Amino acid sequence: MLYGFGHNGKQLGCTLCEGVHISPEGYGISRMATRFPSVVLMFGHRDVTLAHVTDQSISIADSRVLTGWGMLRLVKRISYTFVDELWAAAAICAAGEALLDKPLLKVVPPCDLERVKAEIPEVRALVWAQIWDELSGTSLQLADQVFAAGGNAAFWRPELKKALGRRLSMGGELLNEMKAQFPELERSPLLYRLADCWGFLGTIAPELQSVPSQLTVVSGGIKNERHA
Repeated sequence: MLYGFGHNGKQLGCTLCEGVHISPEGYGISRMATRFPSVVLMFGHRDVTLAHVTDQSISIADSRVLTGWGMLRLVKRISYTFVDELWAAAAICAAGEALLDKPLLKVVPPCDLERVKAEIPEVRALVWAQIWDELSGTSLQLADQVFAAGGNAAFWRPELKKALGRRLSMGGELLNEMKAQFPELERSPLLYRLADCWGFLGTIAPELQSVPSQLTVVSGGIKNERHA
């Protein structure tokens, strides 16, 4: 049993069933690759990770972590002081290209909404240009397939689609597996966030005595509710 750690103020525990498996970020997504070399892009709150895949193995030497190029960089570029930058990043991601009012009003008062909305497209274009410039010297340019995942992958989907065309995959196969197993995640942004974990679980499931069959949200996190 692992104990003595928490998430969002909740003390959590985890029982080890069979052992500990350690793999690099993007390993779960990489199992979908059928043409090589391929690349897995993980878009997080703080960083962007590029995992270089050769023959379904991740080459650490050819992979990169773009430290500080996550969604928080976009948030910090906006000339507005958010009470909580993590919540602001989640809200802007949920608002998407359409800049939906409902998620933004969770972090911006109505009196400032239009000003913030007017600034986001320009900041978005600037940050994406910088991210793409950082990626231009990597193995991404030579990849036959590019898989995008992570909590903020959906936010950058228009830019990724324009830049990568038919090479881009947003993890449809894994997302469909997850939605079939967990219908409550049908429209949840957690699908992209958990896709890598779900793909990894699929590689070790034969070794497990049980696999998750239902999830419950715990103060913004996830816990396993029951097993099948």
